[in-house]
Amino acid sequence: MVQLSFEASVEGRDAAMRQAEEHAQEVWRDAAMDAIWETAKIYHRFIVDQVWTFMPDRVQTHENRAMGPMMVKAVKEGWIAQTDEYRLSERVASHRNPRRVWQSLIHSEGAHNA
Repeated sequence: MVQLSFEASVEGRDAAMRQAEEHAQEVWRDAAMDAIWETAKIYHRFIVDQVWTFMPDRVQTHENRAMGPMMVKAVKEGWIAQTDEYRLSERVASHRNPRRVWQSLIHSEGAHNA
């Protein structure tokens, strides 16, 4: 069995995220960024499950993991920040996997505090 170095595993992760993003159509990427923005405006803290609720049904991608690079892009835009907290996903397709809790940096007063 070959053990990857920390650097190699980070490079592999980053390459997979780039590939997932590149294979998502531009209309899907734009819709994902809009969904992240809407979620971050409404929820003070959230997981990606809430983001998916804002994705239009008409916009599809064959690789749902492309949402990961979109979340990273939203971090770079200054919309959200990572926390050290995780919650179990409620999406059937995600099989109750743990999901990172994100902190909104653009949360509107009077919106949800989920």
